[in-house]
Amino acid sequence: MSKRRLPIASLTSMRRRIAGSWLNEVRRGVRRRRIDRRGGFVVNAAGSRIYVDSNDPRGQALFFSGGVVDVDVVRTWCKLVREIEPTVALDVGANYGEVMMSTVMPENCTMLLVEPNPMLLGCLSRTFGDQIASGAATLVPAGASDSAGRARLYLASHSGLSSVSKPTDLFVEIQLVRLSDIVSFAPEDRVVFKVDVEGHDVHAIRGMPDMPSIFAGICEAESLSDSDLADLSTRFSLFAVTRDLAEIPVRVQPGDTWSTIEARLAVPIFKDVVLRPIGS
Repeated sequence: MSKRRLPIASLTSMRRRIAGSWLNEVRRGVRRRRIDRRGGFVVNAAGSRIYVDSNDPRGQALFFSGGVVDVDVVRTWCKLVREIEPTVALDVGANYGEVMMSTVMPENCTMLLVEPNPMLLGCLSRTFGDQIASGAATLVPAGASDSAGRARLYLASHSGLSSVSKPTDLFVEIQLVRLSDIVSFAPEDRVVFKVDVEGHDVHAIRGMPDMPSIFAGICEAESLSDSDLADLSTRFSLFAVTRDLAEIPVRVQPGDTWSTIEARLAVPIFKDVVLRPIGS
């Protein structure tokens, strides 16, 4: 039986892939060692320490970017915090907590961080250790949904892609909670919140308590279905955010996705939508 020879082009492509994979692993190893040597944390522009897992590609990205990976969300969050001056702040899908830590929160603000990924909880506990000890912050090691129970959290190599709605071969069992079961708002409260839970966002929002009259939120909109966007539009006034942080009112039409809305607006917008009281 004759041996089949691969074409030269295929062999070259294979060698490049192997070399690229090896080089990437070497780079990741170098990054891990640098992060570990520096104590496993990065100090962001607000002067806050954010602890990261040096084995996590997102943790590495956060460390080497100075504590900000999703610049658009952080800029929007800082704007809303300045505007609302919240008494309560919620980060649903907190990851490493870089959004909450991106600005100095008001002294009387109570922080709630919801994160189900067990690989991130140790870092979050260290980052918010002082606030947790003083009672200013609470860490909820669970997923947010519209009904309480148990679910599989499907784990990705990149912690920001782990999800209850996007199956992978690796998963852990987690607790699901309705946010309305663990927090409530007084009429005089001022609330800011962020929801980014990889496709389960609207379910998390459906489980939230009734909002006070003054609030603003951020929700990842790029991956929402047309039905999810329509659902959000019945609960909030929606605003797209431009590069200069201007807000454009969004009127959701049947079949709309975030990409069709961006095309209709004809200006570049962030992947996240700002949620405000109906009639804003």
